[in-house]
Amino acid sequence: RPLTRPPHRRHSGRPQRPQSRWVSTSGVAQQAAGPREGAASVDRSFTVGLLGRRVAAVRLRTLGTSGAPVNGAGTAGPARMLAAARSAKDRMRFLRRLIPGPLKRVLVRSVDLRAMLREDARLRTKEIALRDEHVRNATLLPGTTALLERLPRGGVVAEIGVAEGDFSAAILSVTAPTTLHLIDLWGSSVERFGPSAHARVVTRFAADIGSGRVRIHRGLSWDMLAMLDDRSLDWAYLDAAHDYESVARDLAALLPKLKPDGLIVGDDYVMWAGQTGRYGVVEAVNELCLREGFEFVHLAMQRHMHLKYALRRIGAGR
Repeated sequence: RPLTRPPHRRHSGRPQRPQSRWVSTSGVAQQAAGPREGAASVDRSFTVGLLGRRVAAVRLRTLGTSGAPVNGAGTAGPARMLAAARSAKDRMRFLRRLIPGPLKRVLVRSVDLRAMLREDARLRTKEIALRDEHVRNATLLPGTTALLERLPRGGVVAEIGVAEGDFSAAILSVTAPTTLHLIDLWGSSVERFGPSAHARVVTRFAADIGSGRVRIHRGLSWDMLAMLDDRSLDWAYLDAAHDYESVARDLAALLPKLKPDGLIVGDDYVMWAGQTGRYGVVEAVNELCLREGFEFVHLAMQRHMHLKYALRRIGAGR
């Protein structure tokens, strides 16, 4: 008896979906039914689904039906291409082309998180517990404005880590320094910290730069600090790179530039900062207090608890 059921139905009677796949041609997704015929190797674009969504088109060069290159084309499948890669860098470059964008971002975040956890484990081995003499004179303030109002007026000030100059403007407005040194590399690919931000700062403070009240120093913070006169700063504000090594190096470069009763003011006295990761500010600042005999004068609250701090040498305020 000839088969009377349609070929796409099983003998159970339940309908079966026609065999199909998504093929991307010139950027337009089209549905093509059935396997392609022919032994020649062809380029196929498969749409990769991630968590039920169509997220990326990955181009794979596949072999013919015989499983090997034909007609002397010399083509190779992904596994063979991966094995033929000459270096680890080539293999990673090849694999990155196969991974959809959203999944790639997840993997990068995973790698970054592991690096952050390793850094956290390393920093937690440091002995940074403060003693009573380091905090007994500290005051807790409600915010940045309250902190600025308690800093010395006039004098010579340095800001290390300027970005677009928003805090620089607050320093000029509230504390009215006679000289303000603005120090930043302005070398990041992020617009807020890059060359365009430097141009905006120059334009923003053009009048004060012309009068000599504001002085721009573009370069690595410790190199620019080395150019200042020793014992010339009444206080300095530190908000540059936040990894432990950078903060410790900035603090070390800053010490000889402060007057005996000078203040070190800084930002982001916190260990973790959301997506940014693990900071080393707490460890570097506490080590300075323990090693050089500094104490906390102020701690200023922030919306996300990224505390601002003010330090001075123990006994310098008496």
